[in-house]
Amino acid sequence: MNRMSRVVGRGFQLGLGRQAASLAAILLAVSLAGCAGSAATGAQSASPGLAPSQTPSPTANPTPPRTETPTAAPTPTERPAAQFLTTGSMSVARFSATATLLNDGRVLIVGGHATASLEGLSSTETYDPTSGRFSPAGSLRHGRLGHTATLLADGRVLVVGGRSGSAQPGFASVRTATAELFDPVTGEWSDTGPLHTARVDHTATLLTDGRVLVVGGSQPDTVTAASTAEIWDPKSGRFTPTGSMRTGRTWHTATRLQDGTVLIVGGIVSIDANDKMNQKLPAERWSPKTGKFTVTGPNRLPRELPAVTLLRDGRVLIIGGITGSDNPDVEAEAFDPTTAQYSRVSVTGFGDTVTLLQDGRVLECGEFIPDNRYFAAKASRAYLYDPATDTETQTASLNTPRTFPTATLLPNGQVLIAGGGRWVNESISPLDSAELYVPGSPATPAPAGT
Repeated sequence: MNRMSRVVGRGFQLGLGRQAASLAAILLAVSLAGCAGSAATGAQSASPGLAPSQTPSPTANPTPPRTETPTAAPTPTERPAAQFLTTGSMSVARFSATATLLNDGRVLIVGGHATASLEGLSSTETYDPTSGRFSPAGSLRHGRLGHTATLLADGRVLVVGGRSGSAQPGFASVRTATAELFDPVTGEWSDTGPLHTARVDHTATLLTDGRVLVVGGSQPDTVTAASTAEIWDPKSGRFTPTGSMRTGRTWHTATRLQDGTVLIVGGIVSIDANDKMNQKLPAERWSPKTGKFTVTGPNRLPRELPAVTLLRDGRVLIIGGITGSDNPDVEAEAFDPTTAQYSRVSVTGFGDTVTLLQDGRVLECGEFIPDNRYFAAKASRAYLYDPATDTETQTASLNTPRTFPTATLLPNGQVLIAGGGRWVNESISPLDSAELYVPGSPATPAPAGT
């Protein structure tokens, strides 16, 4: 976006430069013509020996100075419409991987799964925006699915928990308490931790002091989600327990607010499909000053796997997610930390991912559509939400329909959409493809009721 703005701004500068050059040419022509006329008609007036009372004879029909029509400044090129462009493919098809923007502009892709057995992958790779290609980034010491990956203040990446093996059979036995560190300078992985409680589908949030808060998730040997939380300290490389949530949860979200507190929204209390899937879980807020959670009130709808992002004005946008009946939530809302209240916002898209763009708008991309009949048409749609006007517009469509891809804002303002899956014969088939969203002017308004 900034790059396009600079191009447009440069166009204006060039246009003004051409106007100035044309005007200078006109003034020069007038000046030269005037000098030539004076030389032809009044040469004696310039002679030192001419008496003041003498008047030179005018030259008949003097030639008027030639004028030129100024060149109009070129019309600035309008910003092109947004588009999705195909880029390089990953070496491995991945669903539920993590993507982390590194300080050097590359994107680290970690783990996920590529088969119906839900076995966590140990392979990792990086995407380089300058070449548009993925390259191997070494192997994890433990395969992971349902893990977290957090960029640390020193540029390393902390990978925590997840499933380390096949989830069939023995689903509850594959959660891991291990954690690893990736050093982008050396390209090496190393162990750290471990966690006090093995976790999968938890959250991990970088705090303002450089520590990492790990919250909830499903735990071994039970279908009940964890209410506990712990903090990883980069100085010691160890996890220490902190206050527990009032309600255990997994498939929730965690967002660090502008005041340094962490907002926990949505999720479910049990991975048993028949147990409290539609319970409205109250949002909770963790304070780094007290190390405790406090309830901030329930959100408007029950949500598991919602998509959230922190807006520039400090509010938290919450969209999508699914209910116990696997139906996407169609009502979006925003949480205001100053009032601790939720309000409805004008978002109709479901969006598996939401990405805050450099201009303050939000890209909604990917869609959970567990139906072969509608997946191709609906899961390729993308939307832009403008918090300043509370309006949503439909933007360009994905080249490949996908559900739960990763979405990473790049330094150049583009968004890398990688992996995810598509519904094939009532099951998810992981994808290795990736594409870039190039921002532009919003397209047509979002169709009502879709």
